[in-house]
Amino acid sequence: MENSTNTWLLVLCTTLVPNERRNTVYNNTMHNWRTLGSDILPVLFLSDEYKTVRDTFIRNGWQVFPIEHSTSDEMPILPHFLSVIHRKFKSKYIGYANADILFTADLKSSLNLIGKHIQVIPDENSVIFISGCRFDIENITSKDISSYDKILQIKEDAKRHPPSGQDYFITDYTYPWGGIPDVVVGKHKIDNWLLINAIENNHTAIDASSSITAVHQTVDFGSWESSKINSSSSDHLYNENLLQSEFGPIHFASGNLNCLPLYMTYTYGRKDVVLIERTVYPEYCIRQQVQ
Repeated sequence: MENSTNTWLLVLCTTLVPNERRNTVYNNTMHNWRTLGSDILPVLFLSDEYKTVRDTFIRNGWQVFPIEHSTSDEMPILPHFLSVIHRKFKSKYIGYANADILFTADLKSSLNLIGKHIQVIPDENSVIFISGCRFDIENITSKDISSYDKILQIKEDAKRHPPSGQDYFITDYTYPWGGIPDVVVGKHKIDNWLLINAIENNHTAIDASSSITAVHQTVDFGSWESSKINSSSSDHLYNENLLQSEFGPIHFASGNLNCLPLYMTYTYGRKDVVLIERTVYPEYCIRQQVQ
């Protein structure tokens, strides 16, 4: 399936649990990600039981791999997704986004611009970590996503999610995902800790909220969480407990987007995107040691 001879700009992965209520959401995402550019490869991690869904995504230009590492209650372990991508593909960036997130052309243009602003990066040899806010909107149809202009239009009516929650993470190819604990998809605090980890290890950590459009198709709690939330074996504090058992008490609020040391924004008149060093932080962005 994979073509290891290609060098991609971005290999972007996700995972999902097929659900009739979320069929439109996943169809929207399937078609949207495939339009992001010939140098952006969408990848789905999916349980083997969903053969029809697997075949549908493959027909629509996705790469699909089985979920091989999960917890006892079948929650997929995120770092293993990135490990598979790292082994099978060559790319400048690799990333994960939830399966209900839609993007536009500014995803690609923002990634291409980072290299042009290398002068504001404190250590140009450090690895890159990118995340951003999402815009929540309900009842998105296939007609709503038929063009990037329409996605940008519905974004104007969407509610901007608070900076405490993030639904996508993009890193450069050399990012040390192998050293990330076995946090799982669909549980609390995974996003905040990943930001804390990037900040405290002095990675080039960028808030792309203003430059990368990420529209969240709101239906319920989300693919994995909604399917497991009523399970007696489901522990919504799994990530929080795992991380604090390894690192001790963690001030998760310091993993908000406005705690990242760099951010992308538009110049006056929205003519260009620039990368700027943050100089003012909220009080909750206290530093802490991450080992």
